[in-house]
Amino acid sequence: MKADSSKIIVWLKQLRTFLNQPYPEDKGVKAFFTGCLGISVFIGLFLYIFEPFGMNQAGDAKAYLCFMFGLITFVTSFSFDLLLRYVLRIHRDNETWVFWKWMVTVLIILILIAIGNYLFMWKLSGSALTFTGFSAALISTFLVGIFPVFYIGFLNSRRATLKNQQVAGTIKLHFNGATGAQVQWQTEAQDRLELAADEILFVEAMQNYVVVNYIQGNEVQQKIVRSTLSAVEIKLKESSVQRSHRSFLVNRTKIARVEGNAQGLRLTLDGLDDKHVPVSRRYIPYFQ
Repeated sequence: MKADSSKIIVWLKQLRTFLNQPYPEDKGVKAFFTGCLGISVFIGLFLYIFEPFGMNQAGDAKAYLCFMFGLITFVTSFSFDLLLRYVLRIHRDNETWVFWKWMVTVLIILILIAIGNYLFMWKLSGSALTFTGFSAALISTFLVGIFPVFYIGFLNSRRATLKNQQVAGTIKLHFNGATGAQVQWQTEAQDRLELAADEILFVEAMQNYVVVNYIQGNEVQQKIVRSTLSAVEIKLKESSVQRSHRSFLVNRTKIARVEGNAQGLRLTLDGLDDKHVPVSRRYIPYFQ
């Protein structure tokens, strides 16, 4: 009994690790549009060919129904993505975007699709709105969509992780270029911060500010500077500090270790074992 409990605990820890691993970064509106279109076509063809849920009794309306269910899937999925992207402004290109959050997003989309399917059938049939009818639409939508979507998501995550782990081995840890000269900023507290570029570890964007992490006197310190990341990047363009991510600049001379995950690369810097700097897919070639 004790051995069985230990196995369950180990399995739960592995499941937790899996669910909290980064999910592949968002590739933009165009890529999501294409993905939604592909899934919608799959749904329509699946319903037309295999005729589940009484579709074989639809007669001449079968093609129309399959098209409409596919269209509802597309409109709902793509509209929800636009909501996340432009209204809620949820970024899906950092390590906080993990597998379980992606799963929750998929579940919400499936529920919304089920609502759309049910309202379409209600309008078409003219019958009364009932909880039983909605439950049937919800179960049907989940049965068709949940397994292929989650399986594809798992494959995407696994494939991206393996690819980026291989890429991590090609990253140059030694930087031979110029390290840069002195730079100055005014901090949030109105103090003047003057650093040699070689003292900088990394710079992280924080709304209208940036957080400069640096080493002075063998101690890791940080200051909040009122600036944009792009402005800092321009100021440091002749140094070893370069862009690694939409929200990060990193000093290439401070890189101690490189690891690959589903979103890209993760850098461990000298003296910062508990903090990692991401390298998104777009910026990987600049580190090779």
